[in-house]
Amino acid sequence: MFASLRRALQSARQRSAARKYARLLGPRLLRDYGASAHYTPGQIRTAAAACHLPPGYLSFGYAAFLSEAEFQTIATGADYHSLRALLSRHGPSGSGQTFQPAPENSDAFAGYIGSDSNW
Repeated sequence: MFASLRRALQSARQRSAARKYARLLGPRLLRDYGASAHYTPGQIRTAAAACHLPPGYLSFGYAAFLSEAEFQTIATGADYHSLRALLSRHGPSGSGQTFQPAPENSDAFAGYIGSDSNW
């Protein structure tokens, strides 16, 4: 009985941490370091600390914002794809979040400054 309760509590803590990492870390990295396909482990640690994310689940941040090869060198024993899947389930709904910020000069802003502009 205690073992099943312990597993349930651990699972709840993990889901809570995944939800926090999925919703808070990306915007903080974007704000602090600009748009990037990947961030450094130090940037991820610093941003996670600034967001007051649980440090015991830093592997979530690594899975979200490191390449798979770099993740494997840092978070040995963790499963990159299962962590990313867990983060995807707990990210903002309907966001289509891929854990990579949009480029600064995205097509969404194309046309605002151009030949029709008064700039």
